[in-house]
Amino acid sequence: MAGRLSRVKSLSDAELKIRDVTLVGQYALQIAFESGHATGIYTFSLLRHLMT
Repeated sequence: MAGRLSRVKSLSDAELKIRDVTLVGQYALQIAFESGHATGIYTFSLLRHLMT
């Protein structure tokens, strides 16, 4: 069963707000958003790439 994120085209600014960040090992972050979305691991390499 698909979740809400697969049915909507955009999220409100409030839903995009970061609720929590957890360090995963020494290579990534797991970010929890106000929308309830908290799956996925964002590697430091990916985050650096997104900042350039």
